[in-house]
Amino acid sequence: MLAYYPLEHLYYFGSHKIYKFPVKKLSTLAVWSCRAWAVYVILHFLHLREDFKLLDERETELAANAVAEKKVEAGDLVPADHAATRAEYKALQKKRRALKLDLFVNLVNLPQCLHWSLEKGYFRNEHLVDLFGWLAGIVSFTSGWEAT
Repeated sequence: MLAYYPLEHLYYFGSHKIYKFPVKKLSTLAVWSCRAWAVYVILHFLHLREDFKLLDERETELAANAVAEKKVEAGDLVPADHAATRAEYKALQKKRRALKLDLFVNLVNLPQCLHWSLEKGYFRNEHLVDLFGWLAGIVSFTSGWEAT
């Protein structure tokens, strides 16, 4: 995002005649800002992978501790009589859902990045790009709503 925002803002200023750029330069700014966005999306996939690993480790640790403390029978995930462990497990489930929604948003943003990173675009049907944007918006809204 360190490259995306400055390039995108320069493109905006140029396209609205706030700052004068040659037309060729404007299209170059737009393409490179989207390429920077694509790099961010790809790096965010790696970040999400690490988040899922950490979440899995914490869930395994929580289940192992509960079994070791004889709060649950082996095979059960949530102890029936231990409120703190149950609350933490519910928080981990909520975190997993948020990560899945974030993963979905990235999955639908990646085709948009690919399309706008090429001079002539990748998809012939612009409605497909619109659909990806709509899905990303709806899921982002849902994720934000659930977070509050």
